[in-house]
Amino acid sequence: MLDVAGAGACFHCGELVPPDGILTVDIAGTPRRVCCRGCQAAAEAIRGQDLENFYRYRDGVTPKPDAADTGPDPALYDDPAIQEEFVERLPDGSCKAEFILENLVCPACRRRRGARLWPPQRRRRPH
Repeated sequence: MLDVAGAGACFHCGELVPPDGILTVDIAGTPRRVCCRGCQAAAEAIRGQDLENFYRYRDGVTPKPDAADTGPDPALYDDPAIQEEFVERLPDGSCKAEFILENLVCPACRRRRGARLWPPQRRRRPH
């Protein structure tokens, strides 16, 4: 397991863990210190999807997103006209949306591929 963060740093993002920091996540049988609940949740999600190889093959720590870079307004996707392109209405009244994210490199297996984001009840590894 590649621990690129170093002593005193968050295993997930590399930022300093507060001196009184007690948050950890178990990765490959070893408790790893993390700086915040966000990094703890991200690491647990990675582990929960059996993607721990992400940590084995990464080249550096995972940077936190820039708070100023919020991207497009998510409310755009609430527009029924836009949803027609990617939302399927199911017989039970629920909806299923599929997205193709192109040119992603999977850090766990180092291959370039598209990925699908599945609805929570059907969440599976995309590859």
